[in-house]
Amino acid sequence: MIRRQRESRCGRTVFRLVNRCAILLGMARVIFHLDMDAFYASVEQRDNPAWRGKPVIVGAPPTQRGVVCAASYEARKFGVRSAMPSSTAGRLCPKGVFVRPRMDHYRAESREIMRVAAETGAVVEQVSIDEAYLDFYANHLTLTKPFRRRFFWRAN
Repeated sequence: MIRRQRESRCGRTVFRLVNRCAILLGMARVIFHLDMDAFYASVEQRDNPAWRGKPVIVGAPPTQRGVVCAASYEARKFGVRSAMPSSTAGRLCPKGVFVRPRMDHYRAESREIMRVAAETGAVVEQVSIDEAYLDFYANHLTLTKPFRRRFFWRAN
C-alpha cells in the first residue's frame, strides 16, 4: 500500500513537471489511457489458439477455493467477472476453460507492450500490469499511426 502511494505520488509529480514544461513551451498535450481489457485471458487465448472463441477464465479451478483473475469476453456473456469466487464462475459458466494464472508470463508480455509504447516518444506511466498513461505532445501525435502498425504487427 505504501509503495503504491509512493509510486502514485512520484507519477503525479512527474506529470505536473511535464505539464508545466508543456505550458511554458506552448505545446499541446494529449494523454492516452492504455487499458488492456481481459489482459490475462487474451494472452491465454493468443498462446492457445484452441481456446479462441471459448469462455476462458483465469484463476483457481471451480473445485478449489479461489477467485477469478480475468475472464474473456466469451465468459463475461455468462456473467463471469474478475474477483468473483471461482465456484460461482463455475456455476455460471460450466463449460468455461479454467486456467491457472501465469504471472511471470503476463509481466513479461506487459513489459514488451510498455517498451513498444515508450518507442513512440511518449512519457509512459504504468499504473498496473495492464494499464498505463501515455503523455504525448503535439509533435508526437504523428507517431501514433506507425506505433499502431508496429504494435499490431508484433502482437500478431
